[in-house]
Amino acid sequence: MCAIKKLIPIRLTNKIMLVIILITVIPMLIMAAIIQHSIIEMGKMEQQKLLFAIVDRLDESLNLSYDEILMEQGAINKSINDKIIVINSVLQPLVNSISHSFLDIGMGYYSIELDHIVAIAPNYDQTELVQLEHNMYPYTNIYANEKPEFGELSNPGGWNGKTIVYYAKPLVRNGKIIGHIWANGKTDAIYASAIKNISIIISFWLITVGLLLTAAKGSINIIKNNLCKLSITSSKKAEEQIYFQASILDQVRNSIIACDLSYNIIYWNKTAEQIFLWSKEEAVGNNIKIITPEDKRSHFKAVMEKIQAYGFWEGEITLIKKDGTIVPFHLALGIFKDLSGKLKGFVGVGSDLTERKQLEIELRRLERFNLIGQMAAGIGHEVRNPLTTTRGFLQLLKDKPKYFKEKEIFDLMITELDRANSIITQYLSLSKNQSSEIKLHNLNKIIDNLYPLLQADALNVNHSIHLDKLSVPDIKINRDEIHQLIFNLVRNGLEAMTSVTSGGKITIKTFADDQDTVLAIKDEGPGFAPEVLNKIATPFLTTKEQGTGLGLVTCYSIAERNNAVIEVDTGPKGTTFYVRFKK
Repeated sequence: MCAIKKLIPIRLTNKIMLVIILITVIPMLIMAAIIQHSIIEMGKMEQQKLLFAIVDRLDESLNLSYDEILMEQGAINKSINDKIIVINSVLQPLVNSISHSFLDIGMGYYSIELDHIVAIAPNYDQTELVQLEHNMYPYTNIYANEKPEFGELSNPGGWNGKTIVYYAKPLVRNGKIIGHIWANGKTDAIYASAIKNISIIISFWLITVGLLLTAAKGSINIIKNNLCKLSITSSKKAEEQIYFQASILDQVRNSIIACDLSYNIIYWNKTAEQIFLWSKEEAVGNNIKIITPEDKRSHFKAVMEKIQAYGFWEGEITLIKKDGTIVPFHLALGIFKDLSGKLKGFVGVGSDLTERKQLEIELRRLERFNLIGQMAAGIGHEVRNPLTTTRGFLQLLKDKPKYFKEKEIFDLMITELDRANSIITQYLSLSKNQSSEIKLHNLNKIIDNLYPLLQADALNVNHSIHLDKLSVPDIKINRDEIHQLIFNLVRNGLEAMTSVTSGGKITIKTFADDQDTVLAIKDEGPGFAPEVLNKIATPFLTTKEQGTGLGLVTCYSIAERNNAVIEVDTGPKGTTFYVRFKK
């Protein structure tokens, strides 16, 4: 036996292998625990925000107290079971309309006086209007605390014994708690997502451990035969394993950033590159300040102090990209130590919330449109009828000889009634319930038919219309509604160019973009102010002296009914509205 083999016996080799396993597995378990906790907490936060929104919507939908409902229905003196049925007949349609959009979410109303559920969804059945087992549902504590409560509940009877998260809110009417509203949902998907992600990470890590052990064993054998060759080979293997581990972390869809105690970046994965636009070479060695806005650094400092005190922090924070773009970010921060237990730095796992924030804004906008459409369908015609009668009598009266001196006043009143009628016409166009004749049409042909009228409007104010049409496919749309949309956007553009005395130009373009057919209408006006742009689809918001605030709202409503979305690009040299028709 050679001297090297005597120097490194089998027992020492096994100890080396054990040390390698411990050094590799312990960080893996720590990182897996941090990532799993982050994924689960992020999932619960998403679920919590959804439950908040549903409960608030149920609260806003109920305008009366339970007793007021019973009085309206003439059931105030009936038996408890009859009262429950009467209240349910009023509330169940409200719950069903909301539950229809959230089939996996349980929700309902409860009456403390009747001690019964009075409305419940989904899958409503009258037998579910039962008393609550108060020892089984801890959120009845809200009656003592008089505050909403969010929590997690194991083995609830209504979800086949599966764990749920819930949000319950006291229902207060006329200064008195009359019951509560709740919404709850299963946690299966949250935990399944966490397990799936962790399984992938652990699988990759186990492969890494196996490769590392194989490489280590091979390296030890090489040492036994040739010490010099071992040094070169083991160094190369170590580099390969480090690269392999880094490549695994680069596949994680969350950004992973680590920094030392001076907040200098020491690790920066590929997702962090994609979000913050700093390459790994640029970021590593730089201070974490490169992604911290100046006005938020005091908050960031306070967060880092909490981490050093408690070892973990999670929440929403504002960060900044290389190009100056502000990023709303969900971040889970933890610490890491060396083998002696000494604190070495901090590691953060997070995700960009920009897309989710935009989706929340879009959801709120669509909810506003839905409400306006319901109101338009309900009251528009009822208001127009008395206006028509009033206008007719004014027309008759102004022609009588004794009112000749007041002819101008009568004409003014008739003009204002006609203006009100025009506003109601636009208001009615917002209704989702109106009939919509959808057929195959070509945008270019529609524009060609409208061009003489649009050009005449433009020439009246010393401007012009320019067409830039490319070949586009036929799409399923309502031609009359698209007429109205184009008229509204072109006239908005002409009115926006009041500061341009003459020679202004409206450009109408059509083109295909991937699977979308795009209509673009550009003016040369001064553009929208940021505070107006953020509320551009708000009903009755107008910057014009004689505007109604319904023109753009009508355009957004038409776009929605015709399977299209509107995007706005504005600046000091003009505004472009892009109407994207989905295939």
